[in-house]
Amino acid sequence: MSAQDNAKPGKAQKTRRVSKEEYRSLLESASEGIVIVNGEGHIVLTNARVESLFGYKRKELLGQPIEILLPGYLRDAHAGHRAEYLTKPRNRPMGDGLDLVARRRDGTEFPVEVGLGFIKTDDEVLVMASITDIARRKRAETALQRYAERLTILREMDRAILAADAPAEIAQAAASLIRCLVPCEEANVTLFDFKAGTSTVLVSDANDDPLPRTTGLVPLEELQHTWKLQRGEVLAIQDLAACSDLSKMERRLLNEGVRAYISAPLIAAGQLVGSFNLRWRKPYSFVPEEMEIAREVADQLAIAIFQAQLHEKLQQSNGALRKAIQLKDEMLQNVSHELRTPLTHIIGYAEALTEGVLGDMNEDQAQAIKVIQDRAKALSRLVETLLSFHTLDTEHLNWEELDLKSLASDAVKTWQQRAQSAGLSLDLLEMPELPPVRGDFMRLRQVLDQLLDNALKFTPAGGKVLVQAENPGNEIWLSVSDTGIGIPPDQQAAIFEPFYQVNGSTTRTHGGMGIGLRLVQQIMSLHNGRVWAESDGIAGHGSTLYIALPVAGQAVR
Repeated sequence: MSAQDNAKPGKAQKTRRVSKEEYRSLLESASEGIVIVNGEGHIVLTNARVESLFGYKRKELLGQPIEILLPGYLRDAHAGHRAEYLTKPRNRPMGDGLDLVARRRDGTEFPVEVGLGFIKTDDEVLVMASITDIARRKRAETALQRYAERLTILREMDRAILAADAPAEIAQAAASLIRCLVPCEEANVTLFDFKAGTSTVLVSDANDDPLPRTTGLVPLEELQHTWKLQRGEVLAIQDLAACSDLSKMERRLLNEGVRAYISAPLIAAGQLVGSFNLRWRKPYSFVPEEMEIAREVADQLAIAIFQAQLHEKLQQSNGALRKAIQLKDEMLQNVSHELRTPLTHIIGYAEALTEGVLGDMNEDQAQAIKVIQDRAKALSRLVETLLSFHTLDTEHLNWEELDLKSLASDAVKTWQQRAQSAGLSLDLLEMPELPPVRGDFMRLRQVLDQLLDNALKFTPAGGKVLVQAENPGNEIWLSVSDTGIGIPPDQQAAIFEPFYQVNGSTTRTHGGMGIGLRLVQQIMSLHNGRVWAESDGIAGHGSTLYIALPVAGQAVR
């Protein structure tokens, strides 16, 4: 072996031959195992790394065929590949794209990478092989691939769990998919009922020949190790037959043919709700990764099952609540209809008495009839409000073009007598000509009645109520202002909630159910309109309630 450096023109070239000692030192310093074989395939030179890789002493290898370093099942084929290589020797990797395996002196095999090169001598061509143990790299690649598969299956499990609604569907998704990660013969989900002191298998996923299993409820006392599960421990026994201290449940499993199991706790909201169980027919040596997977899936499963159970309970509660609301609505409608008929008679006879149709009355009698008439009308309005609140929808609207100014004027005239009786002034401010709006006459009149009733009800004697309207752009605004008790700013949105009262004591003083303004909001919504309140909340400053309706034929801004 020689090396030459290029000499400048006109100068002699110098040549130095590498000594055997330098060559051997070079081989010994290599991190790979170096093996040199002759044309017949016999080993003529190795380095120290070969000894550590294969477990042979150097003198044991010299003169041996290179196939001594291969498993027996590869030796014949390798001899042919070696002969073929010598016909066209070149530097290249051996078995490019193949998984190469070498054999140690003790018979164990390990993965390798081999680089081939050749050395020409005066007598023959020698083949040099550099051998690298890649077992660690292979383990890392296998672990990485395994982890990628694990993530893929866990993501698939996530999707399956999210797509499921019922606890059993969620549990079935987890039980079937975990068997792609852990080679168990059965996976099941067991739920605990500590109040009843029982456990029951929710779902099970097994081979075509499933393990026998006790069905129905099993007493929790048979488990005996639930306290460990409650502490978050994963229970694992590699061979039940080799254990002496078995719980009743473990003895039952052994009798059913189970030899090994993993049981991971299902803990949700700090409570043990069950266990996630993997089982084998034969003794099984668990690896830490399998324990970790069981715990990871159990944690995810516990939360999903707990949430699904809550969802089921919520659906049941919602169903019961909807039924109760339906019964309440039916009762309110029945009561309202039953009240409407006698109220109509009371009001009719009171009016007849007032008009003298049934004879003359003295002043005290007339005043008494007046009280009866006023109270009956108030109750009739309450009944109508209650009926409207529960029956209002778009199908009951009779659309037509309306003059809001005329509607407001009629409403004010109707409420003038009540205002005077309460010692209040009720005025309609001069309004400009207003464009028409589209709506249901009876429903919009109901809105004005509710607003006027509200203003008169909460304004003390001597106060004022004003009604006015304006046309800001493509809407008509109508407002009812009073000098009453006012509405605190932080409660002005809440007054439109059903059954809400600014002050509970006002309900007892002024009456009402707290649904009038809610009804106003519903009616305005059906008319593509709005309603809101303005007030500084100071008693005596009162409040102003606004409604806004789109001008007929125009969209609301």
